[in-house]
Amino acid sequence: MVLCRGIASTFLCERFQPELPDQGQCVQPNVKFWLSLLCLAACSGAPSDARPAPLPDRPPPPVPVLEYEGTILPPLDGLPTVFALGPGPAFLMSEREGGGHALLYFRPGDTTVHLSRTGDGPGEVRSTALLNVQGDTLSAFDFGNQRIARWTITGLSLGETPLREQVLVSMPGRPGEWLGMRFGRNGLLPVSLSLADGKATPLVSTSDSFWTAVAKGDSREEAPLVSTGLWDSGFLIADGKGYRIGEYDWDGNLRFVISPNPEPNLPDAARLEALVSEWRRSGRPGKLSEAARRDYFKETPEQWFSHLAPPRLDGSGRLWVVGEQSGRTFADAWWRGTLLGRTWLDCSGASSRWQLTDNMIAMTCEPDDPGSVYEEVYKVWHIRDSSGVTGEPTLNK
Repeated sequence: MVLCRGIASTFLCERFQPELPDQGQCVQPNVKFWLSLLCLAACSGAPSDARPAPLPDRPPPPVPVLEYEGTILPPLDGLPTVFALGPGPAFLMSEREGGGHALLYFRPGDTTVHLSRTGDGPGEVRSTALLNVQGDTLSAFDFGNQRIARWTITGLSLGETPLREQVLVSMPGRPGEWLGMRFGRNGLLPVSLSLADGKATPLVSTSDSFWTAVAKGDSREEAPLVSTGLWDSGFLIADGKGYRIGEYDWDGNLRFVISPNPEPNLPDAARLEALVSEWRRSGRPGKLSEAARRDYFKETPEQWFSHLAPPRLDGSGRLWVVGEQSGRTFADAWWRGTLLGRTWLDCSGASSRWQLTDNMIAMTCEPDDPGSVYEEVYKVWHIRDSSGVTGEPTLNK
């Protein structure tokens, strides 16, 4: 029905006609015009006030409590910032190899399995942008080769799916599909990617009101960076800049909106000094003076959470958002538009470097010991159910 509405409203222009460079509209051959009329006729038989099917009746999950479990040291040749988390815990992570990336899978205290080598051939990867662990299957979005590759936990290659077009892959969706964001006219559009043929199918219409509000821009360069993920009954669109999340069912109907309307995420004094120091260490890029750069940092809101790490589900159906405020990391737990609670975590800079299993959260953090030979370590928290009731959560404490 979403596809039908999209065709009817745009005469197949936006969905099926490739964008033409330097043109503000697309060409509509007569055949597409007549196909659109057929679609309008098919849609006209449906009642105009048709409502989405009821969602599964599920009781709200308990308020969660995060219990710190400890620190896990990654292999020294690994890149702990790009990783996936499995039960145990187990970690799928990138490792340095020559001028590119390879992959390794390890369980603390157990054997490390090297899955791939750097390259373009079967079972090889060039540059990994996203990793995933599902049961006994390990997956990677190989950005360098524009494909999704899969292995068993023993290192056996299960093949690759080349992508038909450039997509920012996010995470697995329904069986046989992955979710991602496709660059289109005026913004990033959520799509499902078929593992069978790499085809990308839009999940919402370009006239969708929530998508238009959070993701649409006047050009590809000006379009906000948004992400897509899963909630307990469908997919979501997440805007980390304004802390807005739209939860959709698989038919493309918007069911819940998470929009706590926090104040702009401006840096406090300590965070401002950290931003200026980082700017100095990076060689003072740009043409602004230090005073002007300081004013820019002071007046520019930061993201609440990163588009590189979209909200994720735990085993009880709670949606987790990990973000930063004034350099401090928080973890928010949501249930269908209701905030269950916020937990502050001792791990700076982790908003784009965290993963989740059914009952565990892991983040890439700086080691507590300043003399450690490790630049980054994993910190792990177990997700426990609480029988207590929290007060009204506040997003600006």
